[in-house]
Amino acid sequence: MSHSSNEDHRQDVGVRVSKHARRRMAQRNFREIDLELILRYGSVIPGGGLFLSDGDARQLIEEIERARGKAVFYGEHGRDIVTAYRSTRGNRRRRRIGRQTAAARQ
Repeated sequence: MSHSSNEDHRQDVGVRVSKHARRRMAQRNFREIDLELILRYGSVIPGGGLFLSDGDARQLIEEIERARGKAVFYGEHGRDIVTAYRSTRGNRRRRRIGRQTAAARQ
């Protein structure tokens, strides 16, 4: 199942995680990123659940591969994307500076 139809279903829905679910996640070694990936890319399963299948994971990996080497730059206040480009070997310095800038924002 394609994640895009699932994504429409959950895209802007705020999800609350119960105390019980937090305990189960801790017991089962779920990280926060696991939850985020399942919510965003998982397939709907009967009973109101979501499951990140092998097919979902392959699709995500393909999307990441497609995005690899691309960059975007923020405007002055860090809220607006002002440009985007495909990175090349000649842009290594720019990428390094961008990573340092992004780290400074955190």
